Amino acid sequence: MGLFHVAVKSHGQKGFASEWNADHRIQGNIDFRHYAAMNMLIESRNDWPAGPALGRVIWRSDLNAGYIWNGTGWSRYGMRTYYWSCPGSAFTTAEPDIEDVWLDFEEGWMKIVSGGAWPFVPVNLPHGAVVTGVIVYGTATDEPWWMRRIEPTNPGWASTMATANINTEDTTITNPTIDNQRYSYQIHTDFLSANDHIFGARITYTL
Repeated sequence: MGLFHVAVKSHGQKGFASEWNADHRIQGNIDFRHYAAMNMLIESRNDWPAGPALGRVIWRSDLNAGYIWNGTGWSRYGMRTYYWSCPGSAFTTAEPDIEDVWLDFEEGWMKIVSGGAWPFVPVNLPHGAVVTGVIVYGTATDEPWWMRRIEPTNPGWASTMATANINTEDTTITNPTIDNQRYSYQIHTDFLSANDHIFGARITYTL
């Protein structure tokens, strides 16, 4: 097993670099156990003849992430915790009206001035991120919020990823892996009444 040059050059032969670097052939399964995994990009696969060995590393090009075989399954490695946040003034409403909604540009909050409204905000996270927590901050602590994923090619379809009351974090996320190829994402609250405020939202995720 190994990597072989198909277009082999003899000693002293001249040629272009492209002639030397092209035409490689892989024979058998290449074992990288004795080499560092740093900077190695290995396509996703699990078809080794005897199954993956403990510590086997692969790269999921579809999720832009590395995985390691822990003996029973594939787990992501090298993940770090990140945060996405937005101010309340980033929210809009289903029927925006300057007489009903006040957006404070200095302190970054939204206030329902009169009547009522359904505030919502788009969410933009990196493809492959894994959401671990979501919270919306505001004054209407008895009103719920939802984070949903939306399928643009299927109008009218949306599924709930997380939900709780305002000022309460949900850490039990359904379908937590962000897939920007298939879905878009947003947070919205229930109907808010006059004098209710939204101060912002925060999402915790790993990547």
